[in-house]
Amino acid sequence: MKTSFLIAVALLLGYQFAISQIPNAGFEDWIESNGYFNPAGWWCANDSVQAGAAYPANRTSDHFPPNSGSYALRIENHLELLPSWTAFGIVWTGDLAGNDNPAFALQGHPVELYGYYKFLPLNGDTFEIHIRLYNGGIDVGGGQFKTAEMVNSWQPFSLDISDYETADSARIMILACYNNDAPNPAGNSTLFIDNLSFDSLVVDGTNWQKETAQLTVWPNPATNFISIAGKQNSEESLCLISDLQGREWMRLHLADCETKINTNALPAGPYLVRIVSANAVSKSIFIKRPL
Repeated sequence: MKTSFLIAVALLLGYQFAISQIPNAGFEDWIESNGYFNPAGWWCANDSVQAGAAYPANRTSDHFPPNSGSYALRIENHLELLPSWTAFGIVWTGDLAGNDNPAFALQGHPVELYGYYKFLPLNGDTFEIHIRLYNGGIDVGGGQFKTAEMVNSWQPFSLDISDYETADSARIMILACYNNDAPNPAGNSTLFIDNLSFDSLVVDGTNWQKETAQLTVWPNPATNFISIAGKQNSEESLCLISDLQGREWMRLHLADCETKINTNALPAGPYLVRIVSANAVSKSIFIKRPL
């Protein structure tokens, strides 16, 4: 409950920091170099790969959500380049030193890192993304998300970073080859990442939380149920729950100002909640975790 409260507070405070403070959070900015592209604001091994070999990091037009930007990050392991570290599908914020040092300034007090991913693992490879937070150059906390499961369509992820008091900077590392608690590629696995953000899931580039603060949804992420509270809830109000492709999954009438909704029938993923009354429409988003 404490974490849910902190997340709700963070959603209402400073959404403008959620996307902008993470360097190139939507992977829209790329630097062309000798026929290949490097993600601006991120280090990768592309510059060390010999001409003609495969590059571990690439720009792709396969991005998500469809109406947010034009590109995403694609990283891939290349076992044929072993034992060189250029075989590793790995990127991190900042320059070469950003693998274990502060890489960008942190504003506010984020408690969750969100984003979207697809993962095509081979030979048991694990995808991992982690963030470390610093205060005065000292590591004060962080979090990680990792999975070895194949995910061949875009899905959201979230990782908790609430267990710290104060931080002034951070770094983020993303790997398609995190095995045995270290970078260690087992196969030519491919990972897609897009639209990283603090404390809110990017839907269409719109400031959802600022526009829809009158609607509260918790817990978020959710598993078996959500509770919603909004000023427009009444006997004449409708609650509509749809996915980000616009498919409606649930429609129900609201009888009071706080309603608990069973979400067991919803597949895992992000959803848009709309409360529609005679004179207003309020919106919010939540992530449904796998059962």
